[in-house]
Amino acid sequence: DEPVAVGVGLDRHEQVRGRGQPGPEDVDVVRDPLQIHVHPCTGRAGVEVGRGFHGGRTIGSGSEPSKRRNLAVMAGTERYSSDFEGILALLRRLRGPDGCPWDREQTPRTLVPHLLEEAHEAAEAIEAGDRAGTVDELGDLMLHLAFQIVIAEEAGAFDEPAVAGGLIEKMIRRHPHVFGEGEYAGEGHQAMWERLKREERPAGDGGSGVLGDLPEGLPALVRAYRIQQKVATVGFDWQEPEGARLKLEEEIAETWSAAGDEAPERLEEEYGDLLFAAVNWGRLLGVHPHTALQRANRKFESRFRRLEALAAERGLVLEEQGLDVLDSLWDEVKAAEH
Repeated sequence: DEPVAVGVGLDRHEQVRGRGQPGPEDVDVVRDPLQIHVHPCTGRAGVEVGRGFHGGRTIGSGSEPSKRRNLAVMAGTERYSSDFEGILALLRRLRGPDGCPWDREQTPRTLVPHLLEEAHEAAEAIEAGDRAGTVDELGDLMLHLAFQIVIAEEAGAFDEPAVAGGLIEKMIRRHPHVFGEGEYAGEGHQAMWERLKREERPAGDGGSGVLGDLPEGLPALVRAYRIQQKVATVGFDWQEPEGARLKLEEEIAETWSAAGDEAPERLEEEYGDLLFAAVNWGRLLGVHPHTALQRANRKFESRFRRLEALAAERGLVLEEQGLDVLDSLWDEVKAAEH
């Protein structure tokens, strides 16, 4: 029952060995009857107890992520390294002959709605500062990225090295100031980035031009922001935020004028111009419209829930109160924040 010091260094035969003079973060104390399962290539390990341990624990005494060693996850006698290779292996198993019928039935297109949903959920967790939620949602997002790769592997279309290799080559190409002899362009970096992207497009590509590669499916506010950002790289932009602010005031006046028009199409057009101008002003002030509106939404929702709770405490039925009472409750909620 004596403690056993385990080094993190590995060889391909899954035999744990020392690695020079390991530091505290490179060793752990393990007592029998625990069994250490170590991935032969990545150095990721997990602890199995009895018939199987779903999860694992960190090898190493360091508490910082950079000092941790990731784990292998056990499912009975099967092992999955806790990295992207492990996720790919898991998906191959799930889509195998003895896997899950639902997973086998999926196609790249049927998974797109789930992929978009997971991307939105990951973004929400990040924006909310929810660390645990971010870990969980990024895992779900990685699952769907792996799903697309595994299905493509089966079809002989592409594989993980093709995806990763293409990405690495692209990032090297777009960072000449890091991997070449170029210099960082400072405020002109975005313009350089967009120019490099345009140069990558095949000759005769139907998506040529400054706005050629904008996805049609972008949310409207985000698309407006990206349109303005892209045209700014060729000089079509206000020199100062003040110009955009004056344009916004002009659009507000035109929208108000259209509100008395009998043609609803004109009001919609003017209101759209107003939103576009508001996005532009925010962009020049350094504010992204999606992030700002999400924050405003969360703030309003939080305040209104507290308003509901305050009304319930006082026995007030919201539907029976006038606007004056609701405004008073709203002001109390806002005052309590300070």
